[in-house]
Amino acid sequence: MVDGKQSMMRVERGPVGRLEIPSVPPMGMDAEGGVNAWARVWSRRWTVLCVMVLCFVGAMLYAVTATPVYRSSSRLYIEPAEQSFNADSPETMQSKNYLDTQCEVLRSTPILMTALETPTVKDSVTLAASTDRLHTLKSALTAEVGKKDDLIEVAFESAHPEEATAIVDAVVQSYMDYQSKQKHTNATEVLKVLEHEKQQRETELQEKLKAMIAFKLANGTLSFQDDRGNIIVQRLVRLSEALTAAELQTMDAKAAYESAVQMTSDPAKLQLLVDADRRRGKFGDDREYEQLRTDLNNAEIRMAAMQRQFAPNHPQVQTLKVLVEKLKARLLDHNQRFAQGYLEAARQDLAVAQQKEASIRATFDAQRKEASELNSKAGEYAVLEADYQRAQRMNEALEGRIKDARMMRTAPSLNVTVLEPARAETSPVRPRKGMLLGMSLVLGLMLGIAAAFLQSWADGRIQSGEELRMVAGVPVLCAVPHILGRLTSSERGQKTHLDPMSDAAEAYRNVRTAVYFGLRQARARTLVVTSPTQGEGKSTLAANLAITMAQAGDRVLLIDADLRKPSLTRIFGLDEEHGLTHLLSGDETQDRAIQSTRVERLDVLACGPVPGNPAEVLNSQRFAALLNELSGQYDRILLDSPPVLPFADARILGSVCDATLMVLRVQKSTRRMFEDAHNSLLSVGASVLGVVVNDLPRSRDRSAYYGSSYSYETPQDEPMPAEHGLVVGGKA
Repeated sequence: MVDGKQSMMRVERGPVGRLEIPSVPPMGMDAEGGVNAWARVWSRRWTVLCVMVLCFVGAMLYAVTATPVYRSSSRLYIEPAEQSFNADSPETMQSKNYLDTQCEVLRSTPILMTALETPTVKDSVTLAASTDRLHTLKSALTAEVGKKDDLIEVAFESAHPEEATAIVDAVVQSYMDYQSKQKHTNATEVLKVLEHEKQQRETELQEKLKAMIAFKLANGTLSFQDDRGNIIVQRLVRLSEALTAAELQTMDAKAAYESAVQMTSDPAKLQLLVDADRRRGKFGDDREYEQLRTDLNNAEIRMAAMQRQFAPNHPQVQTLKVLVEKLKARLLDHNQRFAQGYLEAARQDLAVAQQKEASIRATFDAQRKEASELNSKAGEYAVLEADYQRAQRMNEALEGRIKDARMMRTAPSLNVTVLEPARAETSPVRPRKGMLLGMSLVLGLMLGIAAAFLQSWADGRIQSGEELRMVAGVPVLCAVPHILGRLTSSERGQKTHLDPMSDAAEAYRNVRTAVYFGLRQARARTLVVTSPTQGEGKSTLAANLAITMAQAGDRVLLIDADLRKPSLTRIFGLDEEHGLTHLLSGDETQDRAIQSTRVERLDVLACGPVPGNPAEVLNSQRFAALLNELSGQYDRILLDSPPVLPFADARILGSVCDATLMVLRVQKSTRRMFEDAHNSLLSVGASVLGVVVNDLPRSRDRSAYYGSSYSYETPQDEPMPAEHGLVVGGKA
């Protein structure tokens, strides 16, 4: 029962006695007993703040010194136009990814090279500083299809907004000129073939007309009025019409074949032919070609970036050069295979047309012979008239073809509409100062938290009792706060007696409470107070703990067992000539060696003269017998021991005493030191009661000063020992 209120407790079995610990997680720990992550971050909040300030200052400096970059964009609407010169079999673009293809065409080398030659782009400051203007333009220019529409946005970023606008306009104009030139080139080749054929047909038509006139003059009395009624002659006329259509088809196939031969012989014209037929969808979706073009563009951009960073003979630059050459070779091989297929298709079309024409011509010749035999003169004239009409129809058809070809040469291959002309934005796209500063704060917070965790992980020093309990799993009896002021060792050692109302005195009384309820009276006579290394406050704790036990009504003996660097005589102002070493050597009696203090019921056995062999003195049978004898005279015996790690004295004392209490100083003791000291004590059979965390900074929660994270009460099945004369809370 504490202050009349009952609290829920759980019992931990320690090496000695049992220790009551509350079921609520201690301050700074989570429900599983681990140190709260946010408590670690908060303990290093200055690290987090410094990192945030550095990131913010760096972002601010960058925002002030960075050159603003402006973005200019233009939006295009592209729709296909008819691609065939044959009005009877029109073709339209069928490629499902043709808009993506047009984006690649916009960023292709022929388009950009033409744009670079325009005066506004050629003299631009944006590209003048680059050694490879083509790759700089290609890497900075973007062409993307809208996510919610079929519009293509062409954009360029530059520190000079006017130049960005001029570059986008030049690229769009170059693309439109490229499409017109491509269609003009194809139509020109076909037009040449058709005009040559028309000249031959006009000559033939004149000859047919002259032959028919000459025949009429020679046979003026012959009647030709009823020949139309002759079935053979009518059939001859129909065959003549069919032969004319076949000859036109043959001429179309021949013109296409000759145009293909000329186009495929020139690599530049071959590329135009490939692009045109891909857009028409004539050969389906050529994914291999698109992948090669995409890979080549990406490789050229990467090589340009590498060339700006490394020397030309750098291994990475050379590797990219080899890759670009391989991709170009594969692309050329692909175009050549396409050319072979294209030529073979044109040749087969020509062969079929010629075969059809030959078959109809053979039938026509047979019918003409039959008509001639039926009526020699009339048949001859009918033949002449049929030849003339056929030549006339052929000539008219060629004129229509030539007219269509001339119109196709001037018409664009694609209908390109500029919906939004290029214009530069008034505010820069980089750096966006507001977003940059906000992101710097977020990034600084994240990096600061990471640095705090890293610092906590790398720093082996103990920050709190909760951290120690998590690492070692040992009871933390109390956390003693930092004692304010410049006090002497005597004032610190007697803090509980000189200033009983201070928070430090209250913390020492909580240590006393933990010791009483952690040890049974019958087996808790002797208690060793030690620490892993020097300077952790063990002597101060031993002196104040002895005072609080004496104030609780116990007869207490405090032995200065630190035979290497004793300090209790200085704390209590005792005579250094009398003490433990004289008592063990038999030079003095207990009455003279044991000295009383100003604290009632507290006696001190000082060290006496420092021996040359402290460990042998403490490990002797005489010391064990003396300790056993004194245990019968006092309720509690506290021994101030040397540190554990440097000397063997503490292990010797821990093995012969009932319990051991270890002191650790915050920001000085490390987890490794504690583990080594703890394992050393356990190795000799010492019973480690628990740990007292010393010199806790006052910036922490004041509840830790009084040990409220670990409150204790008498178990309900065991009454509080009456001889203690103690009320829990530290008031005797």
